[in-house]
Amino acid sequence: MERQQELLSTEIGNRGVENSGPYAGYLNFSVRVLRGLPDFLNSANLKYFEPGYSYLLSPMFYFLTAPVLIVILSAQIGKLFIWQDFCLKRDPVDALFIVGFLGLIIYIYLDLTPPSTYLVDFACFRAPDELKITEDELIELANKSGKFNDAAIKFQHRALKNSGIGDETYMPRIVFQPGHKITLKDGREEAAMVMFGAVDDLPAATKIRPKDINILIVNCGILNTIPSLSSM
Repeated sequence: MERQQELLSTEIGNRGVENSGPYAGYLNFSVRVLRGLPDFLNSANLKYFEPGYSYLLSPMFYFLTAPVLIVILSAQIGKLFIWQDFCLKRDPVDALFIVGFLGLIIYIYLDLTPPSTYLVDFACFRAPDELKITEDELIELANKSGKFNDAAIKFQHRALKNSGIGDETYMPRIVFQPGHKITLKDGREEAAMVMFGAVDDLPAATKIRPKDINILIVNCGILNTIPSLSSM
């Protein structure tokens, strides 16, 4: 009952003052009951809208309905001579089943086949030779920084030996400044050096224009800047 009252509204119309009759001198007005629009936002039927919309956009819907529509259209217009000849030799129900089955096979093939991803080319960044560092130089810089005790220095020495890092390893520029306090600007400069060094080489090798790139994925688990690295 309350819901029906919400869908109704009233409109008052002023007709002026009565000039004659028992109600002369009184204000004459009329009241009309209008049916309002349903409240679609609070309607429980909206829960069926999303599944129906998803079914409508599903390729399965078109693969199942397209053969039926083709059969109906072909039978009505009568202009597809190949289809007419096919129908004369076979039962139309069998023909409809064959067309629908072929459409289903095509849908299953397209749905289950993973999309192909091709590696056109790749580029790696190579730092300048001035950023090369040996194992002994790295341990010496760690001692000069004053941030590591003897146990941590020994652990780093063992890690370098077991990791396979040799004397041709590149380190960030800030590693060579033990007393320097690392800032966000340093991280952005290092990221820009690495990314621009690799990204500039890749379009030059593949002849791809930057405006033709629709998706850019940047993976960095240490530095998270604002604006993001992708915007750089």
